[in-house]
Amino acid sequence: MTKSKFSLWVVLTFFVILILSGINYLIFSKLFVGESGNISFGILIFIGLLVFTWIWLTFGELRTKIITIVIDSNLIFVRNFGGLGRKVSFGLDEFEGYKTSLLPSKYRTYEYLYLIKNGKKTIKISQFYHSNYSELKIELRKNIKFIGQENFNYLRELKEIFK
Repeated sequence: MTKSKFSLWVVLTFFVILILSGINYLIFSKLFVGESGNISFGILIFIGLLVFTWIWLTFGELRTKIITIVIDSNLIFVRNFGGLGRKVSFGLDEFEGYKTSLLPSKYRTYEYLYLIKNGKKTIKISQFYHSNYSELKIELRKNIKFIGQENFNYLRELKEIFK
């Protein structure tokens, strides 16, 4: 049995989501409960960026990439939202294969592994968020075939948040 382990970045992401949630709450409570007045365009842009960042982190990162994984013989168990979501299980033979993608950052390049089922990325495993990514990948390679590498695309990742 192989279990995923989170990297330190998960704690930082949770912290940022909590801070953004608090800021969003304060801003919206002031706007809609407090005094009504004119809001400048700059403030609306700032609020929009805060809300966008919160949605991206919560539904893009926390829901799809900050997941716990347990691989046990021919099954994989997944929980999203940092392990707080409901447990979903899949047979490893349900997957058509896996793809990888490289995300370059300033100091390092991180790999993402996507398990493909019915032509869709069903499970996303991130080297950035999982400290034992290599161990998980080795375990998955035993039962699932590699079907290629794709270029990382931020726009595609953003679209997949809402799928």
